[in-house]
Amino acid sequence: MIEEVFFLQNDQDRRAELRPYIEILSFWGESIEDYLFLLDVREEKFYFSSCIWEKYPLPFMDIYFGMEDWISIIDVRDRDKVARSLEEVKSGKIDQVSMEYRMIDRKGVSVWVNCVGKCLSYEDGKASIIVGSISENVVSKKIDQLTGLQNQTVLEKVFQDIFQKGETGCFLMLGIDDFKNVNDKYGRKFGDEQLKKLAEIIDKNLDYDSQLYRLDGDKFGINLVGYSKENAKAFYNRIQTEFSIQTYSTVSAGAITY
Repeated sequence: MIEEVFFLQNDQDRRAELRPYIEILSFWGESIEDYLFLLDVREEKFYFSSCIWEKYPLPFMDIYFGMEDWISIIDVRDRDKVARSLEEVKSGKIDQVSMEYRMIDRKGVSVWVNCVGKCLSYEDGKASIIVGSISENVVSKKIDQLTGLQNQTVLEKVFQDIFQKGETGCFLMLGIDDFKNVNDKYGRKFGDEQLKKLAEIIDKNLDYDSQLYRLDGDKFGINLVGYSKENAKAFYNRIQTEFSIQTYSTVSAGAITY
């Protein structure tokens, strides 16, 4: 009983410490579309300024939820990098976050968001309280509306980072053969469905470290991290086979290692 009272008192003390930050979030959250958040690193709890629960399948427990709940609504393709970032915050390796990843809403749709946050309070040299925002609007100009993929603007930034870090892999540019004729013969709507089907097949075959981008027209860019040219060719052959079986259309590609 004594132990239970002790933990209850600690929780009340922590809530009192966080209250000024939460009130500020609530005030500013009423005037902007982004989701403002406070991350209590020590207790591993998220507090939000607005009803993020309405769009995303998070449990409503008072005004907070845990880190595991947060990870559960991250697209499985991005969970590792988000979890790594949170671990780096907890360990004291970093005291701010800035990343783009996908969240799954209540309809099962994958939504790209931009997440930024900065430490406002430290304990024992480690971040204790981080305040930031999660925005869908910031990334909207970087997302292809038809496929939901990131576009060439993002890809250019990715390769800047790759060259700076000296990473290796293979970049594959792939497109549908005679796509203009497909559009002319069967209509724009049919062509759009072909593009979405190709994106779906490629994405299904990607590992979590690699990434798919929508380029101009019928072209897609695929960053195959750590791939050799032989592995990239095997990947392309799988895509070519699956797409031709499902659509009776063909694809062609070019590749370059880095």
